[in-house]
Amino acid sequence: MNKNHFPFSRVPTSVKLLLLLVLFLFPLFSTVILTKTQQSKAIETSQLFPQTTRALDNLLGYYTLWRETGYIAKGMSIKAGSNGEFFFVGNLQTEFFTQTDFFIGMVNDSGKLAWLEVYQQDEPTTANNLVLDEQQQLLFAVGGTFNSSNDWDIFLFSFNYTSKEFLWNTTIGTPSLAEQGERILYSKGKLYLTALQTDPTNQNSADNTLLYCINSSTGAILWQKAFLSPSIDSYPRIVLEPLTGDLFLFFNQISKANQKRTDLVIQRLLQNGTILWKKQYTREEQTTIKDMGINLEKEQLILVGDCLENNGNGIFKDVRIFSLNLDGEILTERVWGKFDIDEDVQGLSSIHANEFYVIGQTENIGGAFDGPFLAYFNSSLEPIWYRTTSGYFSMELLAIDYSINEEIVTTGFFNYRYDFFLKRLILTFSLDNDRDSLCNFFEEKIGTNPENNDTDADGYTDAEEYFASTDPLNPRSFPPKRKALTRFGFAIAILLVLGFFFTKAILFVRKIAKE
Repeated sequence: MNKNHFPFSRVPTSVKLLLLLVLFLFPLFSTVILTKTQQSKAIETSQLFPQTTRALDNLLGYYTLWRETGYIAKGMSIKAGSNGEFFFVGNLQTEFFTQTDFFIGMVNDSGKLAWLEVYQQDEPTTANNLVLDEQQQLLFAVGGTFNSSNDWDIFLFSFNYTSKEFLWNTTIGTPSLAEQGERILYSKGKLYLTALQTDPTNQNSADNTLLYCINSSTGAILWQKAFLSPSIDSYPRIVLEPLTGDLFLFFNQISKANQKRTDLVIQRLLQNGTILWKKQYTREEQTTIKDMGINLEKEQLILVGDCLENNGNGIFKDVRIFSLNLDGEILTERVWGKFDIDEDVQGLSSIHANEFYVIGQTENIGGAFDGPFLAYFNSSLEPIWYRTTSGYFSMELLAIDYSINEEIVTTGFFNYRYDFFLKRLILTFSLDNDRDSLCNFFEEKIGTNPENNDTDADGYTDAEEYFASTDPLNPRSFPPKRKALTRFGFAIAILLVLGFFFTKAILFVRKIAKE
């Protein structure tokens, strides 16, 4: 027998079992993805000339409503260009919800829908998030697509929006696992994208966060990381600190053993994937962080989400906001919300002059959406104003961005009351120079000054008077509280005057009686 050869049959059974256990568990806890497949897919283009409607809202400004035939059309992500235009991507479900196509569109600087194209494949394909390159010529988007095993793979593409041509597209997948692209970031010729991975064949499988670095010219994977745990991950988000080029990644982890406990994981990484630090925060209030931004002026991270709070009238969702320094230390933490409704946060705008917007949905006790809310915050994370908007149709806003003119643009979907399952694309544009929550377009319509939040100088903002149904152009017209206080003041003054004269009269009568 060859002395250099040891038969596997002579290995003790206990050692064999241990080796098999290690081989089985290693992929579950490894920090790298072992096997990846990449391929491009043929894409069919269908340019549309959508029927659109323009409407006006006191908060959101002009609406552009896509009335094209379809079952569900959702705007998923929107970004401002360098010339005041906006680019957006979204998803279109047709054929009784069995087919999902994605679309790309552009709105010019006057808010007019310039073009919109739908891209079709044989398999359902989505576009969930987009980013523009620094030269403002290329658009990159990430989403998901079905593979031959009917599992989701990550779908990534590059698009020249000047010529409206695809440059490349690729799918990224792990055999037998389902993956969906969540967020995408561009920096110096590289794309950084987050995704969620799960095992569709295992009911006990947990969603885990993935992070990829991609060559923006070819779509090739440069490096990849998997953050695997038995907890359920959600909302993996990534931002860039432009001065150092470092990346900040966060995601939520919900413990399967205790569904009420939520951990927030935040990491700072170099662009080569090296982790500089990792922080984990535990919250018992079922806190879910939905979005993250960076305030360069104050060198802070801003995180927004929602949590469950018992305010004495029941348990409701409230908005939760954190600010952290760039070392991951919590500086400020606030919770706020209306007393008897849910606030379900959807996103955070970019941060300008230490101020920012948060969008989301409000939901009443009966469970029906009242409509979207928009809140404007100062540098102390305090709301300057908070407004909800609703009309004769329901609406949900999913993404928000700033223009170079500090115009707010949002996208999502809406439906008329007679639409049933039909949902239509919505784009909204709002410029509010005096920050009173009445947009410029609307103030011009009602005659108030969009540069002055209190046109009639009566101590109440134009918005407060408008929503109280008083005249914002008449200094003698006040909201109900002011009227009540004024009347109460007049009443007290009259009583004091009457009391004074009544007292004088009694004293005079007594003086006469003594004489």
